[in-house]
Amino acid sequence: MRYVCALILLLVMASPALAEREALVDLAEDFVPVAQDFDGARVTVFGALQQPRSDIVAVFEGPKARSLVRPKVRQLGIWINGQPQELDNVISFYAVLTSRPLAQIGKDSLWAHLGVGIDRLDLPGQAGEGVRQDRIAKGLYTEQEGVITIRDSKLFRADIQLPPNVPVGLYTARIFEIQKGKVIASRITHFTIAQVGVGGQVKKLARTNPWSYAALSLALVLAVGSVSAYAFRRAC
Repeated sequence: MRYVCALILLLVMASPALAEREALVDLAEDFVPVAQDFDGARVTVFGALQQPRSDIVAVFEGPKARSLVRPKVRQLGIWINGQPQELDNVISFYAVLTSRPLAQIGKDSLWAHLGVGIDRLDLPGQAGEGVRQDRIAKGLYTEQEGVITIRDSKLFRADIQLPPNVPVGLYTARIFEIQKGKVIASRITHFTIAQVGVGGQVKKLARTNPWSYAALSLALVLAVGSVSAYAFRRAC
């Protein structure tokens, strides 16, 4: 009897792994360079369905960071900036791409469980709503339904267009294959957006070592001032 119970327990513990497999998907690019003339980029996700007539949902999330918000408040009939509020661990970029409208793929309970959707981001209060609306307006938060193409009921492709103002850092791509309202396969993968060139090195220095950045900036200012003064004396 003891062995029977142990066998049943193992089957129960293994059932989720058996029901949900790793999605057959990959990224065409795992590194996006940001140079001085960067005007946006495209990242392509491609793969094959585990089962025919499935749907694909791809979720892209940028690095999290602290966000300072100045909500608008109404005083004496006019709108003014209120007290600044800070939100921690705010997703800097968020995009959802689907093969069909979310409402046709699964129920709200599925998307709530997976955390899919701009409205399900952890952005509490008036400040959080301000961040949400601001990043939607800037193209940093987006939902694009029905844009993932599936060919011959087998191969799929998703193209996410990154705007020029996209933050640098490590990005996460979550891909779900869904059939009859249930996830049958999924995978999490990553790609990096990083500054390249001299400008990128200077920005990295400013972020990682602000004192060295300040010293370098001061040295450059003094050098430029000295050269300008020397050129002015020669001209006179």
